[in-house]
Amino acid sequence: MSVFTSKLNPVSGKMEWILMDDAFDYSQQIARSAYADMLHDEDRNVKYHEALKLAIKKVHNANKKAIVLDIGTGTGILSMMAASSGADEVFACEFFNPMSSCAEKIIRLNGYENKITVIHKGSTQLTIGKYGDIPYRANILVTEVFDTELIGEGAVKTFIHAQQQLLEPDAIIIPSQGRIYAAVFESDLINNFNKLNDAFIDDNGNSLKIPPLIRNCSGSASVHDIQLSELPENSFKLISFPQIVLDFDWSGKISIKKKETKFHRLTANSSSIAHGVFMWWDLIMDCEGKIILSCAPKWAQNNGKYAWRDHWMQAVYYFPKNIQLKANQEFTLVANHDEFSLWFDIHNDNNLKSNYEVPVCECGLHLTSRMRVGMVNDKSRQLKFMQAFQSLSSKDIICLNLSECSLLGHYLALASTKKVYGFEKNRIFENVFRNIAKHNNIEHKMQWERSVDKIVELLKQNNEKVSLVVAEPFFSSSILPWHNLQFWYMKNQLSDIFDENVQIIPGLVEFYVMAVQFEHLWKIRAPVIQVEGFNLHPFDDIIQKAITITDDIIDAQPLWEYPCIALSKPHKFLKLNFYDKLNKEFIICSDMVPFEKSGICNGLVLWVDWILNEKQNIKITTGPSKNVIVGKKVTWDMFTKQGVYFFKSDTNVTINNRFAYKEIEEWKDLIVNCIRDIKTELQRLKYEKDLCYRDLENLNPKFTVVNECYTLRSGRKQPDMCSDLVETELHKEYHLLETVKKDLSDKCEESFIHCTNVVELLGVLQTDVIHKEEACEIEKSTLEMKNNIANISRKPEINRCISYNSYESWLKNCKQLQSETLEELQKCIKLREEMCRSRQKAIIDILAQFDATNFALRKRMFETKYVLDELVWQKEMVVEIKKVIVSRFIDFIQLLQEKERLSNEIDKLKAKLNSENETLKLFESQNTNRIYRVNAELCQDKCTENLEIQVLESKRKVDRLNNQIDSTIKTYNLLDQQVNSLEEEIKCKTCAFTIDIRCLEIRNESVSQTCI
Repeated sequence: MSVFTSKLNPVSGKMEWILMDDAFDYSQQIARSAYADMLHDEDRNVKYHEALKLAIKKVHNANKKAIVLDIGTGTGILSMMAASSGADEVFACEFFNPMSSCAEKIIRLNGYENKITVIHKGSTQLTIGKYGDIPYRANILVTEVFDTELIGEGAVKTFIHAQQQLLEPDAIIIPSQGRIYAAVFESDLINNFNKLNDAFIDDNGNSLKIPPLIRNCSGSASVHDIQLSELPENSFKLISFPQIVLDFDWSGKISIKKKETKFHRLTANSSSIAHGVFMWWDLIMDCEGKIILSCAPKWAQNNGKYAWRDHWMQAVYYFPKNIQLKANQEFTLVANHDEFSLWFDIHNDNNLKSNYEVPVCECGLHLTSRMRVGMVNDKSRQLKFMQAFQSLSSKDIICLNLSECSLLGHYLALASTKKVYGFEKNRIFENVFRNIAKHNNIEHKMQWERSVDKIVELLKQNNEKVSLVVAEPFFSSSILPWHNLQFWYMKNQLSDIFDENVQIIPGLVEFYVMAVQFEHLWKIRAPVIQVEGFNLHPFDDIIQKAITITDDIIDAQPLWEYPCIALSKPHKFLKLNFYDKLNKEFIICSDMVPFEKSGICNGLVLWVDWILNEKQNIKITTGPSKNVIVGKKVTWDMFTKQGVYFFKSDTNVTINNRFAYKEIEEWKDLIVNCIRDIKTELQRLKYEKDLCYRDLENLNPKFTVVNECYTLRSGRKQPDMCSDLVETELHKEYHLLETVKKDLSDKCEESFIHCTNVVELLGVLQTDVIHKEEACEIEKSTLEMKNNIANISRKPEINRCISYNSYESWLKNCKQLQSETLEELQKCIKLREEMCRSRQKAIIDILAQFDATNFALRKRMFETKYVLDELVWQKEMVVEIKKVIVSRFIDFIQLLQEKERLSNEIDKLKAKLNSENETLKLFESQNTNRIYRVNAELCQDKCTENLEIQVLESKRKVDRLNNQIDSTIKTYNLLDQQVNSLEEEIKCKTCAFTIDIRCLEIRNESVSQTCI
């Protein structure tokens, strides 16, 4: 399984996502742990073994069982030493689970599983007792929890806890004591790693002055670990002889202090400036003090024996302030420690303090690496840049400095350059170099930006063009010398703001390689196999696997600390021109490096030379600082790291020029390696092709899901049949799947054709290897011929019928075959990476679109649910209203009944009125006759008036009831229609909502299926 991991691309300076093994994190911890280096330390192994034998013997002589506790067991080597030396029981604890599991495998392999119990815990987590991790306290403790500072891995805490919680009162502890040695020194070379010095600009005495804030800064207390044995003898002077300045009694007889300050009154043996102390330590392994494990450098070994180590080195600690001492002058050396670190101070008077705090950098410079400070101080580098700057055609120029933590811009500003723009990502370092510019009155000429885009924007605002680009080059993210090609990458981004006659310093870079024989460094990558008779193959397997997963094939090392002998001359294999555009394609080059010295070749060293001025041959090297003499020790540049390629196994090189079979073998091995690489890449390509085919097959279920979603959604009712966001996203998803399918199909077809071509090429290569093997056998047998062997006879004119190819033709054919192979390999890699990118892009795009469609469905469902809830609420309200209307309608019925009753009454009244009318008619007739009555006799009768009033009131009542009933019936009918309409709409919404739910369920079910 693989995971995406964020990793810095040192050339572009940007974070990139790359596919890494899922075990990358803990594999990196294993690869960086230096276990292998410790196990190659024979002196360490032997002395631990001897001390264990003495301790176990002493416990047995006291008629006790030897119960051993091994804290931080690692591979289990110390536990197996104890078990093989007669220990009755051994308990080994290891906090780092991958290593504790490895220890169990090694212990089983060596047959000690019945004696040794491995506990997957740190020592401070162990419990004692019947149900604890250990049933009883141990009477022997063996541990190796030390680093270059002795206490930096938590030794103080570990021993204090073990004495109090895990051991018997009279337990034997291995080692029993640790002693720290210090020697006060004067060294301008070493001090260059700590303090920034003034830089001379020209022969007129102009110099770049360092401000007091930086010059007088107390610096940082961080340890500067270094191989003191490799310092040039004339580069330092000891002001005091080495002596013990701190002492740790691990045995428990004297309590260990977590924080301590000790004063030592010493006498200077010469007039000097005290820059700091050289520090190392030793361990007294046994109670009698007979077995001592020392980390002293060669020149400080009392017994003349020196054991090389890289896991425990020596260290340099710088004083907060340098002081001048005279010969025979007394001074006080102050040694301090806390639970994890050391620091030192010095006084040439009696003004001592009771408490010395850890020095803290106040200027900001000491936050960068010490190697970088030394590089800036390097006078030879400064001189070469000054020589290159003298050849500039004009002083009135706009300069751009593309380096981090650099003073080149200051040099040019002092040399009357018009304007200098600088690139500095870190705000703290920007302030440091701004303060230096201000101190030298050139701040108005200089400007820093933290991004390339800001530089471009600023130059365009000022309407300026860059006429000079300079670089050391140096970038804080760079590890190997060629990582600083980030300068070229940045220059390519800024080409729009360059003058057409822009000058670039450096203008070229040359890549070199050299075959070497390392004295000791090979041990950090060599398999352990066996230590003190114990088989450690499982450890070799896990460490090599971890290195393969996490480490680059080229390792960065400061080779001035690691002696080696040159077996070949430096060989230039590549040259790049910074005036050209950046080549973003892979550059694959190959060449033969001829050996000129017999020896054991265990690695190749690679470096670059930055060409400042090709005509005057001014260049800055990151490789040998002196001319290389084959067969002699190489002197390397002290302020850069070189690249080292370690061979998996040593190559014994012998020089014999009598016959050509060595050259043929080299070409054969080269072709064999090409075949191996081609086969490996072919397998990877086939695997990638299989993955593409698998992904193509996995697209079918996705098409099915999309189509089913389309089908289901087509079943929506007419009001919801609309082109919504879900429809749009499904459409996008379908077209994306079609595009991915076409792309993967094309890639599969292309890979099939390419695999066929590669198989044909493999056949040609294998045939060539067979021919070269036959030629080698003939050459070897010819070399072995002597005068006294059989088949020696004259064979006149043997060449008359043979048509030879020229050597040049043979060599050309070999190189052409190699070139074709490398070209095909590059195509193969490029195609595989394209396929991988296409697949990964498809994964990301499909998952993103899948999420987008799901989001659209959920959004649509939410909207539909909202409308549905609203409609249900409306329906409920309508039902309530309907109930009210029904109630009112009942009242209306009653009124109608009343109306009927009144109607009948009216009819009766009408009938009566009719009869009365008849009477009235008679009365009126009579009355008509009576109208002729005179005066008071003319009058209207009461009965007639009452009858007319009752008739009118009945008519009004009937009319009013009829109107009310009509209005109520009309209202009722309208509400009934609305209820029916709402019920229909609710049915539609419910249907659409159900369909969307089903679509989402289908899509969620597809998540569990295999997807690309």
